[in-house]
Amino acid sequence: MWKQRPFTIKRKLLLINAVIAIVPLLIIGAIIAGIYQNTVDKRTKQSVTDSSVVIADRITRVLKDTESCSNYLTININEVLKEKDPLEKINLRKQRDVTNELYNAKIVFDEMESIAFISDSNQIFVSDNAMLKNAEIVKDSEQFEQLKETSGKSIWFPCETREFLVLDKEKPVVTLGKKVVKITTGETLGYILINVNMEQLESVLRNQLIHYRLEDSTGKQVCSVPATENISAKYIEDIIRSVGEYKTGIYEGKNYYVTSYNIAEYGWKLTSVADLYTLNVGAK
Repeated sequence: MWKQRPFTIKRKLLLINAVIAIVPLLIIGAIIAGIYQNTVDKRTKQSVTDSSVVIADRITRVLKDTESCSNYLTININEVLKEKDPLEKINLRKQRDVTNELYNAKIVFDEMESIAFISDSNQIFVSDNAMLKNAEIVKDSEQFEQLKETSGKSIWFPCETREFLVLDKEKPVVTLGKKVVKITTGETLGYILINVNMEQLESVLRNQLIHYRLEDSTGKQVCSVPATENISAKYIEDIIRSVGEYKTGIYEGKNYYVTSYNIAEYGWKLTSVADLYTLNVGAK
């Protein structure tokens, strides 16, 4: 019968040498692959952070433009109503002039969706006639009461749906309010409400690879913009809840990186959700 040939010393030495040569190569290969993957992940995460900074700057510009619009209107309405006595009704000629100022402000500041002015005599002026539906509700609103308590400093209201002085009561709006005071005497001339164009704001967040969620200073979601149509805002919310902020984690089989950037000047927060595999492929 055939018998297996025993290992000779020469064969044993060859096998040992082969093992000694291959194992370090495998270990080195694994280390190099790990270092490469960590480098790619680090570069990808930095790219997400850099993108968030750029987008946060653009959002800040929209918010600053809204404040600039309120200041622009304060000056122009002061000019139109400079001869008006307190609580005096605004005559027809000046009514037309105030309405023109609101309309012109929308043209100059194209991020503004709609603008309203409520005079100290409770006359309501709007940039779009659609805002006149339920407009009288503003006089008994919490927003109006808050504006009355201010000294003329602009204030931001939480993102929410509203029945009055909006183009569509079903859609949430981001609104800036400002009391308009007479420059020469400090008397109240009225109140401005400026609604930001949400489509303009969402266009800032659109990205081919990164999902974004924006919250205002009260923690209310302003908008959530998925990078692709087959992902919903709720799915983004589920990822953030599952993975946590400033972390990398697996959700439904995919490796996501979640980070947030604070828009400190306004207290808003921008959260980014990135699929690391998709971004890594794009980075290679």
